[in-house]
This record gives sequence, C-alpha cells and structure tokens, in this order.
Amino acid sequence: MRYKMLPGLCLAMIFLSSVLFAGPAEFRKGVTYLTPQVGVNTWTVPFGVNVEYAITPNIGVGGTGLLWLFARADYDYSIVTLYGDVAYHFTKLNARNLDLYAGGGLGFHVVSKTRKNEIFEPGEHRGGASGLFLLPFVGLRYYLSPKVALSFRLNVGIFGDWSGVDGLIGVTFRLK
Repeated sequence: MRYKMLPGLCLAMIFLSSVLFAGPAEFRKGVTYLTPQVGVNTWTVPFGVNVEYAITPNIGVGGTGLLWLFARADYDYSIVTLYGDVAYHFTKLNARNLDLYAGGGLGFHVVSKTRKNEIFEPGEHRGGASGLFLLPFVGLRYYLSPKVALSFRLNVGIFGDWSGVDGLIGVTFRLK
C-alpha cells in the first residue's frame, strides 16, 4: 500500500523541479530533436526512438515508436508501441544546459503473444491486449554540447491493459 503512491510522488517531484530549474534557450522553435532511447522498468527493456519538432518557443509535437520483447511462463511477447505527444518546455526560467518539459500523448500498443510449445488450447487468444492508451509524462534533457543531450523521460500510462509507470533514457540529437 505504501509503495502505490511512489510513482505519483516521483512524478510530482520531477514536475516541481522542472518548474524551478527550466532552461532558457535549449529548446528552440523550428528545430527537430531525435532521441534514440531504451526503457527503464522492472520487467523488460524496450528500445525505440522519439522525434519532436518545436512548433513554438515552448511547445513541441512529436511521436515515439518502441519495441518490447519479453517472456513470461509459457509465452513469448512482442509489443510495438506507437504514440504521438505534445510537450510544454519550461523555457522562461534560468538553468544552463537543461531543458525540462511536461506533456501528454495518445498511443496504441500492438501486442503479440506466442505460446512457447506452439500448442494453443481451444478458444485461447493468440494475440494480446492491444489497444489505446493515454500517456502523461515529464522529462528533461541535459545538453553536453549545443547539439547533443542526455535525455530522461518518465511516462505514466493511465488507460489500457499496459498502463503503468516507466522511464526512458536516451541521447538527443538536435537536428536543423
């Protein structure tokens, strides 16, 4: 019971720190950001890429594609996750090399499960719990140079069979 509040508290702490320490000029209108990334959670390591385009000095729109591969008991799973999102970047506050943001997205999981012994019971579903999900998130980028940043993002899936809290770490490349 005590640990159920932990993801919410982490999310609140990251959001509050984003308001206090946001970067002034790391996020720029008209720039595209490409982030190869890997997941950080307790049951598998997804990998994929995020692309974001700055449509205003504070707002970016983009999308993410992730691939999750893992095994449980008698099944092997593969999940393809695609989502679009909008982020608000806290550019008005002063912190060098730091870009903090918060936003939300809408996505779709395509789940495939395969029985390891290739024998399915009559009436057993071969697919998985594919479907839509909502995704509020907070994140930060720490710039090592004008075009390269370390990235961390905390996602909170709140709708659908694969909801939960997970993190993504990566390296962001600023493209023009």
